[in-house]
Amino acid sequence: MAAQYELLKELLNSGTKLDFGQEMFFKFYQAFILNDRWVQYIQGVGTTLLVTAIALALGVVLGSVVALVRVAHDQQRPGRRNPVLGFFNAVCQVYTTIIRGTPMMVQLLIMSMVIFSNSRNFTMVGALALGINSGAYVSEIIRGGLMAVDPGQMEAGRSLGLNYMTTMVVIVIPQAIRAVLPALGNEFIVLLKDTSLITVIGGKELLYAAQGIMNRTYEAMYPLLGVALIYLLLVMLPMWINFLLRTYAWMSLLEDNGLINNMLAAVGLPRIHMINTAGAVVLGMVYNYIPYMILPIYSVLTKIDNSVIEAAQDLGANNRNVFLKVVLPMSMPGVISGVTMVFVPAVSTFIISKMLGGGGNLLIGDLIDMQFLGSAYNPNLGSAISLVLMVIILICMGIMNQFDDGENVGGGMIL
Repeated sequence: MAAQYELLKELLNSGTKLDFGQEMFFKFYQAFILNDRWVQYIQGVGTTLLVTAIALALGVVLGSVVALVRVAHDQQRPGRRNPVLGFFNAVCQVYTTIIRGTPMMVQLLIMSMVIFSNSRNFTMVGALALGINSGAYVSEIIRGGLMAVDPGQMEAGRSLGLNYMTTMVVIVIPQAIRAVLPALGNEFIVLLKDTSLITVIGGKELLYAAQGIMNRTYEAMYPLLGVALIYLLLVMLPMWINFLLRTYAWMSLLEDNGLINNMLAAVGLPRIHMINTAGAVVLGMVYNYIPYMILPIYSVLTKIDNSVIEAAQDLGANNRNVFLKVVLPMSMPGVISGVTMVFVPAVSTFIISKMLGGGGNLLIGDLIDMQFLGSAYNPNLGSAISLVLMVIILICMGIMNQFDDGENVGGGMIL
């Protein structure tokens, strides 16, 4: 293989155009085999898994503590409130609100450029930031599992003479684990794909290795496809392929010499300028965030009792009226949940607009990024804008929660 690569290299240097198969082999060899570059991918995978494991362990420990504190506070009897527990509950609430209400990228930048500004171990700083971020979400997962256990289980344990902690450990927590494990599995997947974000602060994980090879070969397709395949093998679900890799893939598709324009040229159609436009930014955002809209709606629709639809049909409603007056009102909690899940990351994103918009379509996230990493370096202004953005997000989430509560209370159907 090495001899064939050298031969093709000499042909290229002499100005000879390679055919499709020769070009594929040349770029593949250059991206994965030359100078044992495959070792860099393996090292990147090791770092990615290490960061994921550290972040998950930290997130589970931190989330468990926060969840137990909040559940213990909520289960206190009226008139017998513990002020110390109340203080720690308030701290836990502030922690979860701040972490869940601010973008992950802002948290990473604060950890690397403010709190650990003198540290050069960017990988561990990234793992710590991911773990702290994960802890807020894990706490809600575990808290939801604990609250889902019938309160009668706790009362039965206490009536048998068990203290609160023994009842939790022996009776409540084992029943909650079954409900918590699927959500924790999803959190692991989210952490695995979010490890690529630490590349921004210098963490040497899988995407960092691919970027180094890209800078040496001036070829993006094969390193990125290799990284995408590795993530696919690690996660085994195409929809969870890393966020940055999906955006890089759209760059390759939409650029002037990309796959789409090459196909248009091959059939004799004119090329279309698609990259670095507002349309490309919108397309990237829709593609990346549409699963967060689909999943909650699908979850609600699957829970609608078929007998309700059959009853509406028995009353003479056609398919259109069944959808508008039965299915749609009953699915509104899922729609509202989906809007909330899409709004929060979409309003704070800057990677998509930077990569697909070329810096010509500024969003709020781009403005914040410019204050920390751009030529307009002004961390104070960036922090102020981040705070304003966080307040806006929290207000919007509060409004959406009010609508959600209204849907749950109203309940009924209009026939």
